[in-house]
Amino acid sequence: MFVDSGSLLFQHTKIQAKREQAKKAQADGIAAAMQAMNCQAIGIGAHDLAGGLSVLKELQERHKTVWLSMNLVDPEKKQPIFAPYLITKVGDLKIALFGLTDDQGEHNGEGKEKGYTILPWQDALPKTLAEIGKKVDMTILLSSYSYQINKEIAEIVDGLHMILESGHAAPTTEPYKVKNTLIAQTGTRGKYLGMMRIEWNEAGQWTDISFNRIRTEEDRLKRVNRQLARLEKQKKKAVLAKDKGYKKLSAEKKQLVKSIKALKKSRDSAPEDKGMCKYTNLFHPLNTSLPEDPEVKKIIDQAIQKANEINQKRLAQLGLNEPTITLQDVAGSQKCRECHAAQMTVWQDSKHAQAWTTLEKKNQQFNEDCVLCHVTLPFYDADKVKAANLLLMLPKSLKNVGCEACHGPAAAHSAGQGKIPVARPDEKVCLGCHTPEHDDNFIFSEKVKRLGCFSPKQEVKPKVEQQEEKGEEKQKEEKGKKDEQEPSQPTASEPAAPESADPPTITPQGKKVKI
Repeated sequence: MFVDSGSLLFQHTKIQAKREQAKKAQADGIAAAMQAMNCQAIGIGAHDLAGGLSVLKELQERHKTVWLSMNLVDPEKKQPIFAPYLITKVGDLKIALFGLTDDQGEHNGEGKEKGYTILPWQDALPKTLAEIGKKVDMTILLSSYSYQINKEIAEIVDGLHMILESGHAAPTTEPYKVKNTLIAQTGTRGKYLGMMRIEWNEAGQWTDISFNRIRTEEDRLKRVNRQLARLEKQKKKAVLAKDKGYKKLSAEKKQLVKSIKALKKSRDSAPEDKGMCKYTNLFHPLNTSLPEDPEVKKIIDQAIQKANEINQKRLAQLGLNEPTITLQDVAGSQKCRECHAAQMTVWQDSKHAQAWTTLEKKNQQFNEDCVLCHVTLPFYDADKVKAANLLLMLPKSLKNVGCEACHGPAAAHSAGQGKIPVARPDEKVCLGCHTPEHDDNFIFSEKVKRLGCFSPKQEVKPKVEQQEEKGEEKQKEEKGKKDEQEPSQPTASEPAAPESADPPTITPQGKKVKI
């Protein structure tokens, strides 16, 4: 049985009007692909409502999508708009699938105007479960509520055997038991497929022994040990003692060792659970190296192409078929090369320099959700960038992640020969794009060295000061003064802020489960 817990169609709970048609085209492709993969039911999450009820109804009719939600109701009739549950069979086992929609504080205020109301789960779940639970062997809830609320549901509601979560946690979560309810979640953005094998019987009670949890914790410990080993090779003990990333990893290692020891002790001392229901759980990484299903790939490619055509048409309507805009405060990486040749040489061999090519290979160069982190624009001012349509009007010189994507606009810095400082990016800048969803192994102190730029804390000076200081040092050397008293000398390829300047730091503003 293949199901999805929801928050499947859209990345955000609201869509800009100008992007609505392209997003709907993508949603249509997702629904078509799920049908091709024989998905039996999909819960409705708050993100799925971003396009309005009409989109869900159209997809239901066109692709026979089975949407489930018992608390998404008509405000006048007080009845569910879509099916509240689905009873299906797997072998001889009769299973009831229920759906719950979380409003995430976004939709209740405007839902009535759009033709729906989201009821609290307490007003829908207990009554429906009590009625249907008697007719089936097993009950499963597809919920877009948060972990905290799903845990509360498991603690309060009897007769619910499993909750499959969606949308509130980036990483995959190993199943855990609350009373007699098993709660599981697969990570977001389609990076993993969760697969459970269940041995169910008339007892209807889950075993307390989880071999999966031990294996997951041991795998995580191996990854943490590898990360610690890399840092220990690169840094001295005195530096590591102050490294926040190293401290965090060390604390996590200590906790994992303690957790694994406790789990093994519990496993070894537990009596044999004869007659109890058991499960195994696997998370399959959906790597790009895996072979594509021809039918599904065709559907997705067509959806991407349609969304691209819509965005291109919108661009044409703006009268900008050949984007030639220039951003007055952005110099462009080629201008940076004039003084920073060494850094540019390293940059050219980096993934940042190939960021736009990556999009083109995946035909996502017109997807504004992706473009922002693959170009030389201030991603930390995303609302301004999107409002000005800059993402769809970039000149070739700003495609790829160049210097100013991290250091900020540098036209004034370049014109002033480095006298006007550029910003020094800190970890927050990198984490604006290197989120856990996109890069779950990001360590700032390690990755920043690969860029070939100077250290975020390193003092460097413009050309004029360099020349003056060299003359002063020569005089001091002639008088026999120690070089150690002098500031370190930057190379000609590293002009930056005057020593007296205090450069600003950029800071950003602001599910599937197979059984």
